[in-house]
Amino acid sequence: MIRIILSDRMEENCYLVEDENGIVVIDPGIGAADRIIDLVGDTKLSILITHGHADHIFDIDRLKGDNIFVHPLDRERLLDAEKSLLNFFGRGPLKIDESTIVDCSQIGGKWRVLHTPGHTPGSCCYLYDDRILFTGDTVFMQSVGRTDLPGGSEETMIGSLHLLKEIFENGPDLKVFPGHGPGTDAREILTDNPFFI
Repeated sequence: MIRIILSDRMEENCYLVEDENGIVVIDPGIGAADRIIDLVGDTKLSILITHGHADHIFDIDRLKGDNIFVHPLDRERLLDAEKSLLNFFGRGPLKIDESTIVDCSQIGGKWRVLHTPGHTPGSCCYLYDDRILFTGDTVFMQSVGRTDLPGGSEETMIGSLHLLKEIFENGPDLKVFPGHGPGTDAREILTDNPFFI
């Protein structure tokens, strides 16, 4: 089961993915924690981060997470309010136990990690059950993530888009759930997103 929680402040999509292995929260942004707690109570969670920008990590420390999975290149953003831009939203660094921060490649189960740098050095997309791709701020329905923020790179973004285009062409029915905006599928991205045409 997949639930979408929309952050009112930044219109960021947080996702709850529940299966026989437990509950995974993807990108708990501003205001997500209250709604997650309403849905699952104090159930232990795994937290999966597509990248370390404030609007995707803001509520991490309000959740009971066994592990916080993030790419090593974005790990420091969870610990530094300036690098994550949390200070821009008037808050300091996240209050988290560093021992809970785990390399996202270790998530296992039905998950596959695709390192897709460009928006940030550690940006990742996460393939679930070979049929759903959570793209964070790498790809949206009709656009891609910006590369002009600290750590962004247009050159590496181009490489990431080449990788995703191949995946989309091989799986046109793949469902795509981005960090902002509506969900879509690979076929629609290939026909309507100008960065893939």
